[in-house]
Amino acid sequence: MLRILLVALFCLAAASQASADEVVFTGKDEILKGLDHAYRLRFEEAKAVFTQLAASHPDSPAGRFYVAAISWGATESDARWRVMASLYCLTTPPKRKGHNLAAFEEGLEKVIGLCDGILSKRPDDFEALFYKAGAHAFLARMHSYNGDYFAAMSHGKKSAALFDRLHLLYPAQGDAMVGPAIYKYYVGRLPAPLRWLVGILGLSGSREEGLALAEKSFISAALSRVEVADFLARTYVLHEGNPRKALEWIAAIERELPGTAAAEFDRLLTYHALKDAAREEATVIRLCELLPDADPAARELWEPLLYYVRGSLREQAGDRPAATLFFRKALAVPGLDPWLKGEAEMQLHRTERRR
Repeated sequence: MLRILLVALFCLAAASQASADEVVFTGKDEILKGLDHAYRLRFEEAKAVFTQLAASHPDSPAGRFYVAAISWGATESDARWRVMASLYCLTTPPKRKGHNLAAFEEGLEKVIGLCDGILSKRPDDFEALFYKAGAHAFLARMHSYNGDYFAAMSHGKKSAALFDRLHLLYPAQGDAMVGPAIYKYYVGRLPAPLRWLVGILGLSGSREEGLALAEKSFISAALSRVEVADFLARTYVLHEGNPRKALEWIAAIERELPGTAAAEFDRLLTYHALKDAAREEATVIRLCELLPDADPAARELWEPLLYYVRGSLREQAGDRPAATLFFRKALAVPGLDPWLKGEAEMQLHRTERRR
């Protein structure tokens, strides 16, 4: 027993010598540039950056991973759209169909194959472990989104094991902490019977452990700082009931990437939770001002919802002429989502009856 303990301590000591400085991300500057585009809803520009990265570094999984992952950005944008709509609309928004999920899955499977080839020669290669873990994590999210929870659990278990290995090998590297932080937090939020079930799969954690690790990861992460700050902002406002703490992490997003739609979305959720109607509406206005810089598909999706939200806020403030104007603006946007059209028509009818 003592021998096993000494071996374990030696392995941990050796692993702790690895530092963030020893990890070199292929195409780091290009990745950060592409992620900047993505957080500003410029998915096509992000895809172009990552496609060029894949062409420039065909032996690295980096470009291929982000080319595949960027297609999830549109699905993630839809999910955030539904969250915002649920705050202001009269009925529950329907779940929207995922974007290009077959191509997304195929791309990530290719990433996993490329990583396996690298790991067969260099079992501790940081990038191969990082991107393989990330690919399985994305596949878990995709299958969960589609309601295939068995497949989601299978990919989630693989991802967690890889992230745990990565964190053990590179304990000082912030990007290696992100995966464990997120899954430990969500494991901690599960009801006790489900925590027991995932424990059988080798997953464990608590809310406190996940949050602490996420906050620690922000300090030394090379690629994931905005992702971590975004996760913490939404987690504190949506799950922890601590909007003041959420505002601290929104400020962190702003320091990393000023003027992004991601920061404003989190800010809107937070001011809504605080019932600060003035700042809530000011945030909606800023989001509207950012839309011209987004992809056409993103503008088509978000513009009518933002008009609708402004109408709802004006209605709450008792300014029914302005509310009517914004509901009509929402209805006038080409390609309006059918469900949102019904919501805007109902709100317009109710507002006009009250005038």
